[in-house]
Amino acid sequence: MTDLQDETCADLVQTLGQLVRTGRARSAKWGAEEDPESGIIISSPLFALLSILRNEGEMRMQTLAARVGSDMSVVSRQVGALEEAGCICRRADDQDRRVTMLSLSDYGRQRHAAGLSRRVAIFKTGLRNWSEEDATVLLTLVSRITKDLADITD
Repeated sequence: MTDLQDETCADLVQTLGQLVRTGRARSAKWGAEEDPESGIIISSPLFALLSILRNEGEMRMQTLAARVGSDMSVVSRQVGALEEAGCICRRADDQDRRVTMLSLSDYGRQRHAAGLSRRVAIFKTGLRNWSEEDATVLLTLVSRITKDLADITD
């Protein structure tokens, strides 16, 4: 049982919601990058797909859609754009040929690294008045709340 007050939880909901909204608003400006090879814009939603595949490895299209909390039709279009740009490889699953497996290409790894580098530079600017200790404490707490919220069963 938690001893957290309702008011504290309400403040957390409000503040974390504002963080997400700020991130979405800023990511459209900061995150979008034109792919030099294909000319497509690697927006934040596309970068999120690259990040998941980079961090978790090859996976089914359905798993990727679930990980980003999006509809299969949306993710399918996004994957198609990334595939056309040469960032994602698609193959049939060895166990079930009807299932599509997705992974990053070498070029996708390069695009992800470039996007991450740009985002790191932006964060360093925004957090220029933070100490390493403050940033580490925040990282620990954000990681913890992310895991705890993900562990909630509906």
